[in-house]
Amino acid sequence: MNRTRAGKLAVFGGALFLIGTFFTFSLSKIVELGVRHLQQLRYGSDMFYKWIELPIPLTIQFYLFEVMNPMAVINGAKPVVRERGPYTFWEYRKKEIIEYSSDGTKVSYWETKTYYFDPSRSVGSIDEKITVINAPMVAIGDFVSKLTSERMSALTLGVLNTLFAVYRTNLFIQKSPREIIFDGYRVRELDTLLTLAKPIEALNILQIPRPLPNNTFGLFYNRNGTPEAFYEVYTGTGGFSDKFAYLISYRGKNKLNFWNSEYCNMINGTDGVQYQPYITKQDRLYFFAFDLCRSIYLTYESDSEVQGIPTYRFTPPDELFQGPHKNPDNMCFCPYPKTPQKCYLDGVLDISACWAGAPIILSNPHYLYASKEIQDSVVGLKPNADIHLSALHIEPRVGAILKANRRLQVSVKLERVPFLRQMRNIRKEGIIPLLWLDESAEIDDALRQEINFKLIYPTKLGHASFPAMMVAGLVIFFVSGIAYFYRRQESVKVNSQSIV
Repeated sequence: MNRTRAGKLAVFGGALFLIGTFFTFSLSKIVELGVRHLQQLRYGSDMFYKWIELPIPLTIQFYLFEVMNPMAVINGAKPVVRERGPYTFWEYRKKEIIEYSSDGTKVSYWETKTYYFDPSRSVGSIDEKITVINAPMVAIGDFVSKLTSERMSALTLGVLNTLFAVYRTNLFIQKSPREIIFDGYRVRELDTLLTLAKPIEALNILQIPRPLPNNTFGLFYNRNGTPEAFYEVYTGTGGFSDKFAYLISYRGKNKLNFWNSEYCNMINGTDGVQYQPYITKQDRLYFFAFDLCRSIYLTYESDSEVQGIPTYRFTPPDELFQGPHKNPDNMCFCPYPKTPQKCYLDGVLDISACWAGAPIILSNPHYLYASKEIQDSVVGLKPNADIHLSALHIEPRVGAILKANRRLQVSVKLERVPFLRQMRNIRKEGIIPLLWLDESAEIDDALRQEINFKLIYPTKLGHASFPAMMVAGLVIFFVSGIAYFYRRQESVKVNSQSIV
């Protein structure tokens, strides 16, 4: 190797070393800048279209709790339940943009969810009859029982019992999954009760709450194919990348009014579909769950993997639904501030405050992680964290959810009402499960390949090739440098001999 060639190789090796060194130590930052630029809800961007209409197939499965001993429960026995289902639906979500802010940092939209029944993935007919707790009757009884004796005369109690007798209202009712979930069923007793109450309401003696649209009960009634939520979120532009998809307001309000403090009424996090880039294991992933009437959070549980892609698994922590005697932050979620001991049970959330007083209780399915007295109050439940705990598997760099299971149980709080025939002999207090749901999603093969080719593979290649480039450049630089100086010394020696 001549000296000129050795010098050129040394320069090349040095350049290779510098380039390799630069990208070795700055690649992560370069990738982060690129990700933060792409993770923005700029109109017309690839991220925008994925956000508008989710590319991930979603399913929602409903499991109903059939009460096997209704007459025994009326006479004071524990309820014995049997799980029925799943009744499986495909879920499609689509957002309709209302407007962007003038600086492009915020966007408001409506979201519509549409559900289609899938009999091939269901167990049982959606029209089969199942014996369940009569939630509207319990709500009426609960409302009436809270009235003072001065406002509730014997005549009124007689009218209510007569009303239930005329309509043959029972504490347990046979309805189909179709009626209980989406289609709903008319509560005729409530129609008549509201008609009879009009003179009393006109005199401002009593106002009866109206928690049911069209006096029709269905847990998802009027929510299939109907715009159900109006949101405003940050787009991630203008220096707000850490607030990407973060909620600003819900239905035009930046806080709720259901709970007993500013803290519990806060609207925090995203809508639970997307998170900001570069999630860490120390982060709390907040999202606003409007069906829970509150914001909740998930915490890191473990490393996981979805179709070969490394992810973090986040789950709801125990303290989220602990009673206020264990977690004082939850005191403001207690709807009984004068008798807070009613909230001293773990694992349940009383959301009657946002259901116009209806005694609706939310929890993990099968009362997973609930207080022992709650679990023991119902026969037939089998809590299992593997199938009953909510979980998100998230790719931390882009904040994308690759797999998710949102699991939730709806129950009815049942208390003895001495003046109602069917509720005077029941156990003094209890919670009877109605149904639980599993809303799930996982990336398909097309999205897996897109993530691999746009993020995983290039990053792996960069982390492998740039250090190799740095080492190769260093080796070339030193070898060619040694060769250069060796040839230079030889040249000097030859010239010295020529002079002699």
